[in-house]
Amino acid sequence: MDILKYEDVTRDDWDSLVLSISGASRLNSWSWINYIKANEHLSDNLSFIMMQDKKPLSVISLGVSKNTADGHMEMSFGGAYCSTPAIANCKSSKYRKILDRMIAIIFEFSQSYGVKEAILCNPTVNISCINSKSIESEYIFYLQKYGMYCDVKNNFVLNLSKTISELEANISKYHKKHIRRGELNGLSCVVINSEMSPKKIHARIEEYKQLHISVAGRQTRSDLSWEAMASAVINGSASLFIGYWGDTPVSYLFCGEFEQMAYGWSQANVPKHQKDLSPRHFLEWEAAMFYKQRGYAFYEIGPYPFMNSLFSFPTQKDRNIGLFKERYGAKPYPECVWHKFFDKKLFERRMKVAQVAALKVF
Repeated sequence: MDILKYEDVTRDDWDSLVLSISGASRLNSWSWINYIKANEHLSDNLSFIMMQDKKPLSVISLGVSKNTADGHMEMSFGGAYCSTPAIANCKSSKYRKILDRMIAIIFEFSQSYGVKEAILCNPTVNISCINSKSIESEYIFYLQKYGMYCDVKNNFVLNLSKTISELEANISKYHKKHIRRGELNGLSCVVINSEMSPKKIHARIEEYKQLHISVAGRQTRSDLSWEAMASAVINGSASLFIGYWGDTPVSYLFCGEFEQMAYGWSQANVPKHQKDLSPRHFLEWEAAMFYKQRGYAFYEIGPYPFMNSLFSFPTQKDRNIGLFKERYGAKPYPECVWHKFFDKKLFERRMKVAQVAALKVF
């Protein structure tokens, strides 16, 4: 088995290989890795494809970073998840053999870099799901075999193979009212994608960047990250949806695209128009319908964190955003985030914090 490093492959060659791996997901795309490796806290990008006889067996998006809270080394892209090993379609015995080797490599890297924790995500939708237009769950909890702990997220996904009438019937009355309000107020949607000139794409991304900084009160991602987002649009791996009130942009939604699935990536509204125009409600639905019309299989709206877990402690704002996502009528599916600890003291500290947080449900 040979290792093909991300840095040694062109974008087209990397994505071509990834798309032939049935277990591959959006986290393995060239554009997504290009984005998360721009994180200022990243120490090294270790992403690779495992090959045998010039055929891809497995892919993993893997980074090493310094934890911003206490300074220890962890496997993440500056806090953004690595992927779990994605494996090509094969017999069960071969699947286990490949997975054993991939996990062994992760452990070897962990020892080399002094990593104390690895954080790996198994996304809800992969190539196999897209091809079958059905979300599958084989091997979803299999990493327990390697002493990993699972934090299960309820991830809301719209199945775009349903008719528009079926999709509309599942939207909550609250969201229907707000989507309708946007329409009655004359909101329109403009899609910025690879059909536009690079100059126009960069200009609209820069507009979005400035709004995002203004709303957040600071720059939350590096300039290189914004450049990677523009590159993703130019390369056909993302689209920027802009909600206009007349000639005035009032809402931006940036969506990633992986084969025939799309996912919400980043969003911001002009604050003074957020309540009177309901642009956010309108724009998300416009994006979903855009992908529906283009024959996409799924639109991933994102997770709804109901309560504290051992590894995540959502704020009320996080829960409110999750409720917003649920109201589009999407169905919840598991998204597993795996934690592997290589340091006993760190694990003990985490469990003490988790115990306190978990008891708050009573």
